[in-house]
Amino acid sequence: MCGRYSRRRNADRLAEEFEAELEAQLKMDEANYNVAPMQDCLVIGPAARKLEARRWGLVPFWSKSDAGAASRINACAERLTERASWRPILARGRCLVPADGFYEWQKPHKQPFYFKMRGDESFVFAGLCDEWERPDGSPLKTFTIITTSPNELVGQIHDRMPAILERKDMAAWLDPDTLIADAMRMLKPYPASAMESSPVRPLVNSVRNNGPQLIEPIALPKRTVQAEFNW
Repeated sequence: MCGRYSRRRNADRLAEEFEAELEAQLKMDEANYNVAPMQDCLVIGPAARKLEARRWGLVPFWSKSDAGAASRINACAERLTERASWRPILARGRCLVPADGFYEWQKPHKQPFYFKMRGDESFVFAGLCDEWERPDGSPLKTFTIITTSPNELVGQIHDRMPAILERKDMAAWLDPDTLIADAMRMLKPYPASAMESSPVRPLVNSVRNNGPQLIEPIALPKRTVQAEFNW
């Protein structure tokens, strides 16, 4: 599962880095260390590779209401092709979700860990997006983050991780001409050797908290992960 992530770069920088067109009048320049479900987030949509704002929590075009969005913040890669209703979204609604880190919680102590790339560069999650028509006729643009099995690093904390795309695959993931079978092969655990993690304060547990203090590494008591996994 991926329930929180960080996005510290502003919209202009992300548009330049990922060669995306900036949506007109997009105002999301503040860093967000605690991106949470049901918030408006920066997403590179499939149409014209445009960096735009979408709400996190997918509402498919065929939904009768938006009530189930909170339960669709993630989509399991292994199950995407099981339902025919998802195939149109998988074919035409693939998107990129820019980030520079994400959080996972270790049980049973619910200790948050922050995962990022070595070198602290930004990256993208593989996502799916769609547009739903509200009862008043206005569009609701939403997205979900795809998850996959964990690599060796994330697997010490959680049994799932967000599907992070390699840079060489980003254009093909967005391209509607890429076959679903080929796109599915891109959804694999990101190499653990390219990533690093650290325990952080439980401040991230509340959406009211934000700022660089959320990702500052902390030392853990002996009873926690080091002892359990014999690092």
